[in-house]
Amino acid sequence: MAQLTVEGLLGREVVIDVCRGCRAFWFDPHEDLQLTPSSTIRLFQLMAEGASGASPLPASSRCPMCETRLLLTHDRQRNTPFVYWRCNQGHGRFTPFVEFLKQKNFVRQPTPQQLAELRRTIRIIRCGGCGAPIDLMHDAVCGHCGAAISILDVKQLAELAPAKVPPPQQLTPPRLTAHHADAPPTLIDLGLETIVGWLWEIL
Repeated sequence: MAQLTVEGLLGREVVIDVCRGCRAFWFDPHEDLQLTPSSTIRLFQLMAEGASGASPLPASSRCPMCETRLLLTHDRQRNTPFVYWRCNQGHGRFTPFVEFLKQKNFVRQPTPQQLAELRRTIRIIRCGGCGAPIDLMHDAVCGHCGAAISILDVKQLAELAPAKVPPPQQLTPPRLTAHHADAPPTLIDLGLETIVGWLWEIL
């Protein structure tokens, strides 16, 4: 894992471990609660840089401190469920990028109008939960795991921005790149790709 130092509350520094290959964070106890708005935006920038480039998560993971097997944990932020893998000895938690977005309430379901837009621009996407393909012309949930289609809530993210720079309004990048045809992205990945330029502008 690589380390990323960001600003924490009360002027403290927070050093977060990042696995870019599997697109996940390792948070020591309470680190995820110590992030300032600007630090959260920095994590969004990091996630956007690697959108659609993830490797599958391993079937099992171990704590980087004590080597005990991490436990899958189900949690909820308001009405949004999310998961992470925690150390039973209290050393921290392993949180995939998309689950971090859910935890911070930056993911929501598309409106009917937005779903219609997505069907016009891209037909096949990948489930953000299990990775199975979803045909948007026929389904609004994953046929494999039952997860509902979710998009990045750009308006919620914009509330973190220090400057009044309007976020992009479209749900997909201006031009879907060639790799999308071979490996369908998740809608969260498309949202991250769409806002990457905006993130560079406000940081």
